[in-house]
Amino acid sequence: MMKASFSRWYADEVRVAMDEGKSVSDIKVDLRASVIKPLHANWVISAISTLSDKKETLKKPFEKIGKSTGRFLAALVAFLLTKFPSCNHLYNHWDPKGIQNIG
Repeated sequence: MMKASFSRWYADEVRVAMDEGKSVSDIKVDLRASVIKPLHANWVISAISTLSDKKETLKKPFEKIGKSTGRFLAALVAFLLTKFPSCNHLYNHWDPKGIQNIG
């Protein structure tokens, strides 16, 4: 969604420049952060809105994964936390039971 939004915007910028008579080799699209940030904010809001409307559709693949995959993911994260204890603070709110209960 985000990539498609950027691609549409970029193509529109090129089209407008071409409509103004510029040749393709002379077109410079302004990619400064001050230009992109407001556009990006709108793209993020649009993506969130689209995804929230499709919540049930998005849940189906995860429900199909089943509990065994959830248990595997929980074990993997637990293993990584034992190998990299300095990352424990990143997982203060992580609940392995929540992952195990997928599906």
